[in-house]
Amino acid sequence: MIAVIFGRWKSLKRNPIQIIVMIALPLIFSGFFSLAMSGFTPSIGIQVMDMDKSTYSIELINELKQNQVSPDRAASEKELFRKVSEGTSELGLIIPEGFMKDITQGKTPTLNIVKVKDTTGVFAFQGILRTSLQRMMFTDVIVREITASLEKLETPGNTLPVDFKQRVYDMVNEKWKETLPLSVEGHFLTTKTEEYNPLSHSTIGFILFFSMMNITFILGEILEEKQNGIWNRLMISPLSRLQIFSGNMVFAFMVGFIQVSLLVAISGILFRVDWGSNIFGVMLIMAIFVWCSASLGLFLTSIVKTHQQLQSIVPIITVSSSMLAGAFWPLEIVSSKVILTLANLMPQKWAIQGLEDMILRHQGIEAIYLPMAVLFLMSVVLLFSGVKLSERKA
Repeated sequence: MIAVIFGRWKSLKRNPIQIIVMIALPLIFSGFFSLAMSGFTPSIGIQVMDMDKSTYSIELINELKQNQVSPDRAASEKELFRKVSEGTSELGLIIPEGFMKDITQGKTPTLNIVKVKDTTGVFAFQGILRTSLQRMMFTDVIVREITASLEKLETPGNTLPVDFKQRVYDMVNEKWKETLPLSVEGHFLTTKTEEYNPLSHSTIGFILFFSMMNITFILGEILEEKQNGIWNRLMISPLSRLQIFSGNMVFAFMVGFIQVSLLVAISGILFRVDWGSNIFGVMLIMAIFVWCSASLGLFLTSIVKTHQQLQSIVPIITVSSSMLAGAFWPLEIVSSKVILTLANLMPQKWAIQGLEDMILRHQGIEAIYLPMAVLFLMSVVLLFSGVKLSERKA
């Protein structure tokens, strides 16, 4: 067995690029996918033409800035239309003259939106603009009612200050910021705390995905030996078949476990991924998953004939199984019972379940007992099938 491991190690040293790529890719994809799944909302870039130049129009622009909108003042309408049509800005906003006058008189103000097409950014901006405008109008109504009520109480010697209306307006605005008109208090009816973390989920998913692919390709060298006739000579050599199969499996396990260990450490340093307090449990389920992946690799080498066939079938199997298992997105967003049932047949699903139970849901090591048992059972079935098929072909 030691001789087989040593031979595999010498072969791997001649091609270290595969290991380097399989370590770099999960880190790169984890960063991109976590950003895409985190609900990150970039600011909406717009061109603004303020023709009213009033305190209300300035306040509206400032209100938009506080709601993920980046307004850029246009020098003229011509410039605004040009930048929107060229795609420099997603849309434009024209605040016409008389904007403040309409609000103070209780009329609905008119705002002109310039756009090329409807996009998610346009719809988001329309919602933000509508909310900001409604708040300004509500505030103005409150100020006018308060001012009108107090003006009725005026006497010749006791009149309201000149800036009273503006002071009330500022005070109401401040109260809007401090206190929402409606507050909601919620309580979880479970003691299990769970918070979806896109970075943790994508990192776990891509580590499992790329480690499975790498381990399978490592065992693919068996096919090259079969094509060259080396495998049949090994079968009749003094080495027992147990030693030959064990050597290949142990080597694939060692490489795979080193890979996932490095990825766990590097992701914790670079992305500050929280792997929880039970790192022993994390590495334990990683180890059984690596062994299951090695068993899958041995099984695949027993049913295909050439290394080229393996290179064609492995990406299909690893990508589709990872998608079904929820490696790229959480299974909680999947409603299809068929897909959820198929997910139970994928090793990645059980590894993700055990890891997230410990890391995100803060459960103890008992959370990985069932996933480990399922992964071990899958390993036994795949390993036994792979060995029997390989022996029959030999």
